[in-house]
Amino acid sequence: MKTVQYKYITEYDEMEQKMNDVLHRDFNVCSQEPTPINVNLCLYSINNRCFIEGTHENTQNDFMDIPKSFQLTYPFLQFLVEDKKDSTVGFPTFQYNCIISTGENETKIPKTQQHIQFETECFRAFSKIISEIHDVKNIYSSYRGFLYNEPEENGAKTEPITVTAFFDITYLRYNPEFGSPYIWSIVDEIINKKKVLELGVLPSSTEILKQNVIARTIYSIKDNAYPYPYQLYLCKRKNGANSIEIGDYENVKKGEPELFLEHDILPTAFYFTTYPLEGETDIDNLVRYAVYIVKGYYMIEKDIASFIEEKDNLKEIQEKTLMASTIYFHEKGVQMWAVKNILHFTPI
Repeated sequence: MKTVQYKYITEYDEMEQKMNDVLHRDFNVCSQEPTPINVNLCLYSINNRCFIEGTHENTQNDFMDIPKSFQLTYPFLQFLVEDKKDSTVGFPTFQYNCIISTGENETKIPKTQQHIQFETECFRAFSKIISEIHDVKNIYSSYRGFLYNEPEENGAKTEPITVTAFFDITYLRYNPEFGSPYIWSIVDEIINKKKVLELGVLPSSTEILKQNVIARTIYSIKDNAYPYPYQLYLCKRKNGANSIEIGDYENVKKGEPELFLEHDILPTAFYFTTYPLEGETDIDNLVRYAVYIVKGYYMIEKDIASFIEEKDNLKEIQEKTLMASTIYFHEKGVQMWAVKNILHFTPI
């Protein structure tokens, strides 16, 4: 397997042969008005557990022309979101109160003092989430900088400034403990599904990634964007066997094995659903997967059950799906995916 160098919220300096952060570091967004600033904490990890063989045009991957016998690392982003206990999740937040002058004759607050105070508050909030890290040096080494929105005039009202501070916690290999309010999520959930498990994603958290391409995208050194994996749910047969009758699935739960499944007309593969299957009651116990769609074949004409009942083009379907790595289809109204290669997906 071959690791490919990549960049996130950084740019490559060819002169100095190193990566430089592209986020803000000097905190100078405070006005003289005593308006609190909403601060989002974007704690992220770069997951390197998926691999794609060679180069495939439909993966938007033109990073490297290499033999298909090689396996390329496909990194993707995981973001730590917080269960807000109101059926929603979003980035952890706190309010920052700017240091302001209290009188006309007082000296203006130095930018360095504002900057130090802001970082101190961010680091304090960080240590409440990742409680095992208290050393300021370790927290500072995780800190990458911040983005902020300009306040917009909305009639007579000015919207508050929102700041998003980024921390790279990849090296921590952090896994939230059972019962923790924090959950790993990926771009597909935050922007497209707008849901993590059964919890809706706060619009404010979705907008942070939608409005900032650099916050949601990993690039190769040559500035090619890596594709985003889909978030899917793995399936097994209800009675535990590996062969499948049409529609006879349930989703895999934590601690259960990942199994190839046989199918009446589709290839032996790992079968996934886009959403939890109807009847799944223990949603929190389901395993969410990040899945790359490679060499996809899309069966969008009709439900696969109809193909079987009508014995329509079965040979042609089998020939086409034999060449694909991923097959998209509907089965008894359920949106599904068949993925042949175990290296194309990983638990979130």
